[in-house]
Amino acid sequence: FDKNYHQFASIEDEIKPKERIIAGYGLPVSKHISAGLNYTSQSDWDGDLFQLLSVSLSISLAENIFLNTYATKSLDTQQGWSGGLSLTIPLDKQRSAASSIVRDSSSQQITTIELNQSVPSGPGFGWGLRASDDPQQRLYTNLVWNTNKGQLVAEAVENSDWNTSVRLAANGTVGWFNHLFFATQNLGQQSFAVVKVGDFADIPIYRSNQLAAHTNNQGLALIPNLL
Repeated sequence: FDKNYHQFASIEDEIKPKERIIAGYGLPVSKHISAGLNYTSQSDWDGDLFQLLSVSLSISLAENIFLNTYATKSLDTQQGWSGGLSLTIPLDKQRSAASSIVRDSSSQQITTIELNQSVPSGPGFGWGLRASDDPQQRLYTNLVWNTNKGQLVAEAVENSDWNTSVRLAANGTVGWFNHLFFATQNLGQQSFAVVKVGDFADIPIYRSNQLAAHTNNQGLALIPNLL
């Protein structure tokens, strides 16, 4: 990394890495069990070094149920290890239930149960409900709505003192391309394209077999996040 390089949208006093090494290895233990080993090393321009070693084990059970466990250890401090165990149960194509137990390096243990509906890549809804014994986040719920024009997000968090926080957010991208003024989901640095389907409105356009957008009244649709 270059010392004077600034990542887009980075904050002024953000620690800049000088060197970063990431290595990993995964192997199948049996037909339904796989294991992984990962090592991360990062140094900054002040000479500080951070090293982390992690191991993981994934087990595929009946009915697409997955059991995952992991453990991590910082190699350059005296802090203890951290780890977790999670069980994920699919309910249908978009919904799943999960339970997890996580132990951090200070020996604090947090148990969580949650129910989720994944957010589609195109228009549609996703949501999540989570209950935990974490005093900072006893209950959590969120709702995400993807539209052709952008994404709307609503979140609510309740802690152990019964204090509730609510956050509302919207994000997306506006631009001008090929004589089309568009507002769409956040493009970031991904590729995109404008699709023309005659002059037909409300035609569904698919990306990788997933609904991505509907055409407007000019038969145009902008498709973000192309491969």
